[in-house]
Amino acid sequence: MSPTAIKCAGAPQKIMWLLEDTLRDLGRRAEASIEFWTPGGAMFGVKHYSDQLAALAASRDVNTVYQR
Repeated sequence: MSPTAIKCAGAPQKIMWLLEDTLRDLGRRAEASIEFWTPGGAMFGVKHYSDQLAALAASRDVNTVYQR
């Protein structure tokens, strides 16, 4: 049994990034607003990766909402 609510902490992001990439490939990214909501204080629990993901989110116009 997984010790967290989600077995893979990156799973919610995977589908978001796949959607973002697919919309970009189809030339329809500008028509969508993509948001990533998390009860945590960062994109990911490991700072090194979290910093990279936050930079990617900013560069790809993905709105992030933390600790709601």
